[in-house]
Amino acid sequence: MLRLTVQRPLVLAAVVLACAASSSGCDIEHGSDEDARPRRDGPATIDEAVGSYRGIRLGHTERDVRRVFGKPAEGEGFFPAGESFGEIGGAPSVANWPPGSREAPTVLRYEDAAFLVGPRGVFAFVVTEDGATTKRHVRIGDPLQRARSVYGAGCGEQSYGEPLFSDEAPSFPWCRTTIDDRIRLWFGRDPIRSITLARVGPE
Repeated sequence: MLRLTVQRPLVLAAVVLACAASSSGCDIEHGSDEDARPRRDGPATIDEAVGSYRGIRLGHTERDVRRVFGKPAEGEGFFPAGESFGEIGGAPSVANWPPGSREAPTVLRYEDAAFLVGPRGVFAFVVTEDGATTKRHVRIGDPLQRARSVYGAGCGEQSYGEPLFSDEAPSFPWCRTTIDDRIRLWFGRDPIRSITLARVGPE
């Protein structure tokens, strides 16, 4: 299939006509890096040893994330676009990086993932992509007990939001572990709805 990069409207019109007349068709890409989207040839692997997901790893820049995932969605909050902290069972707390930094991180929100970027690049991300799995084969959709068994993770309960029909706020279960004193790993809700990684130590 012919792959073309198109940047001007007149050229685009000519290419569309040429593609319509072609039996093989054309795959048209626009020129901006932010129009890109990561290829999804099956569920993603989250590498908890290096802290990576779909080509982005801890330490990469905001530009790197935009190049791979495109333009982020509007809105605030460290959770993917169209979702909420309580819905996904987000990490109860993520410390800023580097330690002691007072600079507010940039949040880049996409479908199925969100990234926190500080002065030294990406330092945390959360993934909700169906079927996404860690290197130790704990995946979105698994029972939370599997994360506890595989990682020896400690678990707890996180409150969120306001009480609706009782005096108690809604809550969700989570489990957490630390990889090589460098990367913290959270699993949220049961079955697991989110996997969060954050840098907590130097390389």
